[in-house]
Amino acid sequence: LFQTFLLPLRVSRSWIAMDSPTTLAQEENGVLGSGAENLPLLCTSDNKGKQRKLIFGVDKSVVLTLTCLGAGNAAEAVEVLSLGYILLGLKKKYQSLISSGVYAGMLVGGLVSGYVSDLIRNRSEAFLRALYLATGGALCASLSPGPIALFIFRALAGIGVGAATPPLFALAAEVSPIERRGGCITYVASFWMIGSIFAAGLAKIILRSANSLDVSWNYTLDERWRIYALICVLPALFSALAARRFLLSTVEPLSRIEYDLCEDRQGEENIFEANSIQRANPTIRPRLRHRKRLLILSITFWGLNFGYYGLSTWISVVLDKVGVKDVYGVALMYAAANIPGNIAAFALVDSIGRKPLLVGSMALATLAALSLAYAIYYVPGLTLTIITAMIFNAAATSGWASLDSISAESFPAEDRATALGILTAVGRIASVIAQFVNGALQSNPPLLLSVTAAFMFCGCCATLFGLRESKLTQLE
Repeated sequence: LFQTFLLPLRVSRSWIAMDSPTTLAQEENGVLGSGAENLPLLCTSDNKGKQRKLIFGVDKSVVLTLTCLGAGNAAEAVEVLSLGYILLGLKKKYQSLISSGVYAGMLVGGLVSGYVSDLIRNRSEAFLRALYLATGGALCASLSPGPIALFIFRALAGIGVGAATPPLFALAAEVSPIERRGGCITYVASFWMIGSIFAAGLAKIILRSANSLDVSWNYTLDERWRIYALICVLPALFSALAARRFLLSTVEPLSRIEYDLCEDRQGEENIFEANSIQRANPTIRPRLRHRKRLLILSITFWGLNFGYYGLSTWISVVLDKVGVKDVYGVALMYAAANIPGNIAAFALVDSIGRKPLLVGSMALATLAALSLAYAIYYVPGLTLTIITAMIFNAAATSGWASLDSISAESFPAEDRATALGILTAVGRIASVIAQFVNGALQSNPPLLLSVTAAFMFCGCCATLFGLRESKLTQLE
């Protein structure tokens, strides 16, 4: 914890040279992402004096940065969802406790990391150290000697995963061009799909059958769950190495430029001054504004987190209760439903806007959860059950992409990560509660799904009547 959160409380070593071509280009074009025609230019030695290469209208360096951030999001998905495939092998009295550990850790990590990354103005450093902590916690969890140790190490990994989320999406918003910002953030969010499919596919290969899975605490090759948990550490490790290799040397100068311009623009729009970076004061505390907007988004985060994480973590248990034979095979199909959800989000988030997409996605997820409950009760066979479960996951995935965009665009730079940390924490509280509620209702899947639909509907209503559209808004 000391390495992750306290050591970064120093002035970062990465500053921008005042006479670099990158700085001069930004002086001419204005603040990062401030105009539809201006693409952000990352501060790397490779692009000095060279013409920028575009990929789908976005600077190549920006795409590489977003890919590094997306890899971190994929690692979060693996860490969160992997335990869901082990739950059936645990004793029932430990299931809710252990499944809630990662969400409890994410609650703490999100709150601390969001504030610290705004305080020190170094999103990349906070993101990297969070990945280190997530990797260490996940590795220790795979070697746990008992259920209590597994809960503790899962919570430790959750702190790292939760700490990575606020700076991740703050960075994604800040390095993206305004016209394609929604698509860029959706691109980062879509890596959750890769992580979820990786976790489900690996469970199908290694754990094989849920009926034969028995979690014991021996250290032998027969303990398939340990091998599975150990391999699930690799995405977080890869993300940490990629972030260390690329993000620290490219993204942080841009974040500093945006911060300093925000400080310079007091009452009127000023031109970039060369000494604004020299005047940067990294000890200014973030000031949380737009509290009404934060409240509305908190309700939306609560509903989507409760519904999505509640069902995604317990999907293997629900499938087993309704009589599915190949639980891990159907769970893989459930995870693959992320693909159409991300495609729809990528196609629509910058065209129809964030708010309509979020409202429509949460409404569809609500209907899918109710239809799934109806199918379990009244429809013979499992075909409709599986289809409605996949529709729910696809709709929720689309909702996440639009919610990540609208939340990152709703707050000014100086407290953006703090606000995202608070929203993440609210969502984690909902996720923790969902683990205990679903654990109590696991013997009655239709009631479990009805509760899921109710919370999804509340989040949908809060979005419809309380949020404003953030499409093409200039970041403050």
